[in-house]
Amino acid sequence: MRKNTNTFLNLLQKIDAEGGINTCWPYTGYKTLNGYGHIRCGNRKTIKAHRWAYEYFYGKAPERFQVLHLCDNRLCCNPTHLKLGTHAENMKDMKDKGRKKSLCYETIKELRRQGLTHKAIAEQLNCSPHTVQQILKNQIFTLLE
Repeated sequence: MRKNTNTFLNLLQKIDAEGGINTCWPYTGYKTLNGYGHIRCGNRKTIKAHRWAYEYFYGKAPERFQVLHLCDNRLCCNPTHLKLGTHAENMKDMKDKGRKKSLCYETIKELRRQGLTHKAIAEQLNCSPHTVQQILKNQIFTLLE
């Protein structure tokens, strides 16, 4: 990734690095519904803030790799808390740390019967409204937090 000073300064202004090199540096800018920071790069393309931080400090990451958080903090942009890994490694890490959560169709259906909106269900289950919708349509069956 080309080091664009304007983007770098924009990102730095939105990172809270006050705790020092050993602490998480949370991104304080725009967050997606699933809790990841997003930054707009030069040509109006958006990228996850932690991926941008990784690539700025370590160089371009191959598309087939994800940038994983060693600290499990989705907003963290501290490059010492980030590493490259495969999707399978990320899923194994989630499972090993007990962060895999199954969302049952019947549970969501019951919450809908109680009058909760997709947004309210998503907030309660710590997922996105889109995930709730996809589960109700039987297009996906589990959520990995």
